[in-house]
Amino acid sequence: MSKFVKSSIWNLCANIFVRALSLVTYPFLVRYFLKSDISIFKSFQSFIVILIAIIPLGTKHLYISSPKDRKKERWNLAFYVSSFFAFFLIILLSLNSKFLSFFLKDVTLQHNYIFIFILVFLATIKTLAITRLSSNMQFKEISIALMVKQIVLYSIIITSSFKLPTLTILFLALFITEVIETCMLLIFMKVSKIQFLPSFGAKVFSIDKVSQKFIFFIGFEQIFNVLAQQFPAIFVVFVMGKNLAPEFQLPLYAVSIPASLIMVSVAKVIFPYISEIRDNEKIKTMLISLEFIITLIILPILIGISFFSKEIVAILFDKSWTNAVIAFRFLPIMIIANVLNNPFTSIAAVKEKPHIIFIYSISLFLCRMLSIFVGYKLLGFKGAILLFVFFDFFIRMIRLKIDTSLVKLKFSKFLLNLKNNFLAAAILFSVSILLFSTFQNKLVSFIVGFIFYVFLSFKLEKERIAELVYKLKENISIKR
Repeated sequence: MSKFVKSSIWNLCANIFVRALSLVTYPFLVRYFLKSDISIFKSFQSFIVILIAIIPLGTKHLYISSPKDRKKERWNLAFYVSSFFAFFLIILLSLNSKFLSFFLKDVTLQHNYIFIFILVFLATIKTLAITRLSSNMQFKEISIALMVKQIVLYSIIITSSFKLPTLTILFLALFITEVIETCMLLIFMKVSKIQFLPSFGAKVFSIDKVSQKFIFFIGFEQIFNVLAQQFPAIFVVFVMGKNLAPEFQLPLYAVSIPASLIMVSVAKVIFPYISEIRDNEKIKTMLISLEFIITLIILPILIGISFFSKEIVAILFDKSWTNAVIAFRFLPIMIIANVLNNPFTSIAAVKEKPHIIFIYSISLFLCRMLSIFVGYKLLGFKGAILLFVFFDFFIRMIRLKIDTSLVKLKFSKFLLNLKNNFLAAAILFSVSILLFSTFQNKLVSFIVGFIFYVFLSFKLEKERIAELVYKLKENISIKR
């Protein structure tokens, strides 16, 4: 089996496992913990993700995308820059008591700020370990560490739901599981004989023009990009309040699950993979085929989420979460744009054009924050969701157009390659709505629509599907 396929499968399996555990935990969070505690807990989870993303300051991407003869010095640069920036963050957080009190207010740990400082330290080690393992295409080890971490985390949450459902327990669970994941990653590095500490010798810390571009553009891009992805979960607490915020936070996470199961799992592997091949024609062929498979699978799932929004909320939450229905109904539109955009986002880094990623991340961050604030002030929760979806879709499509041009692929040609998938999806949606308005049975209506979807997809893309199945079998049979 090729490294690309094997790594993609491990990422996919880990994501399915982790997301499934997360969904199982939702009812326990909703029924036993206070809404205000859930909002702070989700905000803190986002804060940890932000730390892991911004600490390398672009050197992670620089190291992975570097040719083999530059790996040694690029690793030293990544190590020292990450360590320095982590130290800077610890000093900054120690001087900003208001930021820490947002998370630790009314928590037993409120005077023990070392709790967060240790998390910054753990995040630094973890992101460096993941960088090294990712560069070696060792996604199996990364996936195992993630799965073990989430098993422990969600086990603690479910157990504490019956005995001690407090915010302090949620924070301690996060802390314990971060320690477990970090230790496992370091053990995997030692077993694989991968060096963690920097190497000493000549040219082990050189900062050339390419390094400067990555540190400035990708470094700041990572800050804005992760803020765009994770900060809405924190920002909505300030805009909507602790009691309403979870109705935005939890659906946003849940709706992203189908895309992350497939798209993000593969996208993590794409970066080191296309960094090796670099040829435009090979990249185009691979990404077009990948997008065809992803949209073929994801589109009916997203339509189903929107169609069954009331039923999903009734199962995962309860009837009082009425605003969550609005979120589940419209957020899938945003995920469609994410599905199309994400696999191409590594191209700018590989082509050494980090300024594109930098401008995009700022635009996405600003538009997301403005859409939540302005939308909520004008039309309440529904306005925030609609404006959030619109701006997200718009910004991602612009980025996709730019990324396709970097590999000499016309945007119109890219869309035409997927036209049959979108046509079949439109038929699925139309048939489901029409039958439901006539017979008032959602499940039957969607099943009939899905049958039309499968039939039309197979009819229009029979040869293409057969070819992809053959290539997948061929790839799996190849020995490492």
